[in-house]
Amino acid sequence: MLGEEATKYCQELFEGTRDVLLKERDRGRQEVKRGLIHREDAEQRAGYPGIIQADIDYVISLGKARADAIRKAYEWDGQPLNPTIIEAIVGDVKSVLEQSAAGLIAAETGYFRRRQLSSHTQNAGATAKLGELSRQITRAVNDTLNQLRRGLTIRVYESKKAASQTNQEQTTSANPVIPDVLQGVNWVEVNRAWEKAIARISSDPQGAVTAARTLLETVCLHILEQRKITHERDGDLQRLYKATANALQLSPAQHTEEIFKTVLGGCAAAANGLAGLRNRMGDSHGRGMNDPQIQPRHARLAVNASCTVALFLLEAHVADSK
Repeated sequence: MLGEEATKYCQELFEGTRDVLLKERDRGRQEVKRGLIHREDAEQRAGYPGIIQADIDYVISLGKARADAIRKAYEWDGQPLNPTIIEAIVGDVKSVLEQSAAGLIAAETGYFRRRQLSSHTQNAGATAKLGELSRQITRAVNDTLNQLRRGLTIRVYESKKAASQTNQEQTTSANPVIPDVLQGVNWVEVNRAWEKAIARISSDPQGAVTAARTLLETVCLHILEQRKITHERDGDLQRLYKATANALQLSPAQHTEEIFKTVLGGCAAAANGLAGLRNRMGDSHGRGMNDPQIQPRHARLAVNASCTVALFLLEAHVADSK
């Protein structure tokens, strides 16, 4: 069931579209006449199916407009499509279609009666035309309802598929384990730092920036310690990264190819940038009233940069240790 506000929203949508459809129907009628005054003359030229097509199109379009309005109202009301809602929509649309179709048939019946009275002659073809109109519009109504039910059902499947993909992506991003590397070295603290950085991106961007810096620092410390290389524990990430890169032969100065020097220099710059970003926008220091507010997109950039450089170091360390 739609709530009161959603029902009003639905009605506004439907009435607005109905006004447009009425104008399109009237244009269709005028197009068939093309300057002729009397309908009888237009019917002689276009045939009965042609003269009545604009009205049939209006009935069907009205049903589709009703379906679209109700579907949007349910979405606006926070109620996703399900089999029960689909049947409710189809039932409502069926009522609109049947009422509109009955109105059209009644109008045509009245037209033929008036024509008979004015001409004082029996219109032998009126019954056949009304019968054909009834069959034609019944087929159109049934086809429209079947298409509507099928289309809404497909929407449900597509929504489930999209939701499943989203959940899978969220699960993957929330559990950023690197099986080929971390399982091999079994560094619990690195894994924990990795997960913490990504988990905080949306909920705590400042914390994510700090965690991104911590992740890279943790990776560097583990690599140096496993290689038994002495290092300063003074919190200087730039110096720590440089020592790690030198140990892995990843320092720009250790290469002659310009492209490698550029890429490796970019990794060093990323490490330096993470340190500065943490100091400026992380949660490791107090913040003033006018300090810039970090957004999830900034946190995601910091975390992705940290993960990329950290993974590069880890893979290089593991490959060099074999």
